[in-house]
Amino acid sequence: MDQLREMEVVVRVARSQSFTLAAKQLKVSRSTITKIVAALEERLGVRLLKRSTHHVSLTAAGDIYVREASEIVERAERLRQSIGQEQTSLSGLIRLGAPPSFAAAHLVGALLEFQRGNPNVQFDLESDDGSVNLIREGWDFTIRIAPNLEDTSLVAKLLINVPQTLVASADYLDRHGHPRRPEDLIGHECLLHSIKSSSGTWSFNDHDMTVPVRGSLTSNFGEVLRQAALYGAGISLHPTYMIHDDLKAGRLVRVLPDYRAESVAIYAVYPERQMKPKRISEFLGYLTAWLRDRADWQNR
Repeated sequence: MDQLREMEVVVRVARSQSFTLAAKQLKVSRSTITKIVAALEERLGVRLLKRSTHHVSLTAAGDIYVREASEIVERAERLRQSIGQEQTSLSGLIRLGAPPSFAAAHLVGALLEFQRGNPNVQFDLESDDGSVNLIREGWDFTIRIAPNLEDTSLVAKLLINVPQTLVASADYLDRHGHPRRPEDLIGHECLLHSIKSSSGTWSFNDHDMTVPVRGSLTSNFGEVLRQAALYGAGISLHPTYMIHDDLKAGRLVRVLPDYRAESVAIYAVYPERQMKPKRISEFLGYLTAWLRDRADWQNR
């Protein structure tokens, strides 16, 4: 028998001084209440309640039991209420991870906008290069950006698909020439992302092509590759949100604009499928809408 349930039954009987009223309050039959009390008394080896035809009172042992049990039952009820509030209120801490360049340039804007409407929500935003163990870190979720996710042990929610664009500086293209076809990339200095392009290839979905590429600089940090491209070090492949401003300002130039490179997906990844507190589910919904409202990311 559930000991907390036993305590709740005895406390109800003692307070109402009635098996019948206790049964009504707990929405069970009177016989159920009687059986629970009798089984508890037998296990303890002591009588807790004195019964008469019209009255129920506590024995000395029962008085001790009810005094201690009442505190435990009340704590359990407060705990249930706290857990319920945790699940349903728009308050509390959200711990999440994200790629550092995406977090600094974009995600922080969504966090701050969400907080303006929900001032009781706090965020703890940490750097995630894609290798962090969510459970060990105690994060609610993390943002992963990749063509696809290989770790099937995690639960992933797709937030948005983002196009990618090949770019280089005008200085690099003046020195090395403009590639005309994807195959021409083989002769160029290509700046590779060690996670997103781990196979050493770039794919072009609209032409069903995959081209092997290589270069003297590889990094798992997209901002490093972007800066290298700005310095004229080679051709790099980036999600449009990373280089949109550079293209508008003329700091970078599109390479192979007639070929559509493989897109990347932005996922919210969490360790297991479970009911999430309201603050997390609300923020994920807000973040999805916020990302999909970035029309300039979608325009190529």
